Amino acid sequence: MTEEQREERRRKDRERMRNAYTPRTEAQRERRRERDRNPREKENERSKLQKRKRKEKMTKEAKEEARLKRNEKD
Repeated sequence: MTEEQREERRRKDRERMRNAYTPRTEAQRERRRERDRNPREKENERSKLQKRKRKEKMTKEAKEEARLKRNEKD
């Protein structure tokens, strides 16, 4: 590895590390405070998340079943 390649790799690594952690914006912090003040909204967000997870799981299972059916035909 040449010195230029090493320097380029170091530069990319530094940039990657700098981009890895982004602190929360003030808007995100305010949203969280708002949600924490309102337990009903907090529960609502939790149920939305659970619903999304269930939907993802169902689509994953449906895709798997479709794949198995396609393989059976062959």
